[in-house]
Amino acid sequence: MTQNWKNKSSLLIFLAGVVITILIATSNVHGAESAPQYGWTETGLYYELMENQEYMIYGYSGTEPIVNIPAYINELPVTKVYEAFQEDEVVTEVIFPETVKEIDYRCFEQCPNLKKVDLGGITNIFVDWHGSYLFWDCPQLETLIFGEGANLKIEEEKSSSRSFNIIRHTQWSQLKHIKISKTMMQVPASFFYSSSLETIEVENGHPDFKSIDNILYSADGKTLIVCGTNYKNEHCVIPEGVTTISKYGFESCSNIKTLTIPSSVISIDDSAFWDTAMMLYVDKGSYAEQYAAKNKLDYLRYNEKGSLEIPVTEMTLNHTNAAMHVGDTIKLVAACGPAQAADKSVEWRSSDPKIAKVTSDGNVTAIESGNAEITVTALGGCDVTAKCGISITVKDEDQPKKLGAESQSSIESDKEQVKSNASKPKKVVLKKAKSIKRGTLKLTWKRDTKATGYQAVVATDKKFKKNKKTATIKKNKTVTKTFTKLKRGKTYFTKVRAYKKVGKKNVYGAYSKVKKAKVK
Repeated sequence: MTQNWKNKSSLLIFLAGVVITILIATSNVHGAESAPQYGWTETGLYYELMENQEYMIYGYSGTEPIVNIPAYINELPVTKVYEAFQEDEVVTEVIFPETVKEIDYRCFEQCPNLKKVDLGGITNIFVDWHGSYLFWDCPQLETLIFGEGANLKIEEEKSSSRSFNIIRHTQWSQLKHIKISKTMMQVPASFFYSSSLETIEVENGHPDFKSIDNILYSADGKTLIVCGTNYKNEHCVIPEGVTTISKYGFESCSNIKTLTIPSSVISIDDSAFWDTAMMLYVDKGSYAEQYAAKNKLDYLRYNEKGSLEIPVTEMTLNHTNAAMHVGDTIKLVAACGPAQAADKSVEWRSSDPKIAKVTSDGNVTAIESGNAEITVTALGGCDVTAKCGISITVKDEDQPKKLGAESQSSIESDKEQVKSNASKPKKVVLKKAKSIKRGTLKLTWKRDTKATGYQAVVATDKKFKKNKKTATIKKNKTVTKTFTKLKRGKTYFTKVRAYKKVGKKNVYGAYSKVKKAKVK
């Protein structure tokens, strides 16, 4: 009897537990079903209930500039945000809770005053061809923070060059700071292309990335991925051990004046230094030196002692023009600068040795009547040259064979004669003016073989007064000039003229016909 009673008691307890469980489950179901389908929070957020019994934030009509999205509404989680802030002019900062996992591709489109977004625990930022509108036209955006679990998901098949990253169009914004959690995996390099980007911060322990001095590297430190466009330091040093500089690694980093590249670097993408004008410091004989020479980039070498080899950048002659008689000689002296240049050796050459011959130490001998040009080239320089024009006539019977002090003064007086007989260069033919890259304009003209050089001018008005830029091209063979840092979207007027060096003055020819071109 006692045993039967114990069995019945156990059965009753079990059945009671089942009933209670059913009642609780039924209560929860009814509670979920009775949750409001839509409504407004006290802060002005409009929400709607989705089929999975989770809430989506659909809009915002509040007046507070800083918006904290709630984690729960009516005890149900908020997991998605739709076009809640599209074209909102009030909001300046939005903070997402850990419950939100997905945002719409137009969530922040055209928010003129938005400055900061903390994406919290969002794990699904789906980027298809629409993705580039997420932060479209947010000119005040300064800071993006990606929290635990954040991950870009890119649909490669539908992505295009303009939609490869969700903030591509912040290149016109004030985006200054990006912070990435250690669980954010896919990060395209172009994601960091913002004209104001200063800092890139990666949480310690990220399996793929790390940041050093606001430059993004691979986690093992061997690949330099990208440098913020608005990198503040003028002098940048890549750490020893880096082997690769990726595509667009230093694109448009105009603030950097010098970049030191270690000998460990053995691979540099062809577009790593697109739209830059920095001086590269490289080791003698290194891959970086070969790359710089091949791509015609400005660079200086470190010698075996670790000292920079300063090249010759300027050179002058004691005479730029000389009138001589057959049989006379004159000594030309070249002065190279700067003073600390490592190699000041030079090479002399005559345009016509049958008229004027020059020795390796600059002694010129007049052979027969005519005109010739003596060119001296710095062997330790960046294609630095200087020239002296020689005019030779048959000497009089009483003319001494070798120039003394009196004859030297005669040469100086003959300069004025050369100047007076000089004719102006002919009118230059400007072939084309074209914007090949953003903010640049390239001019191309026909060479004037008798000119010393050229002068190119661009401006945004026909009278060449507004936004005027002038460049002097000192080489006769150079027939192109690229102007940089021009106003994008503006139409520029362009013209070119040639000049001849006569004595210490330049004699200019007429300007070419004006051509106009729109800058990209």
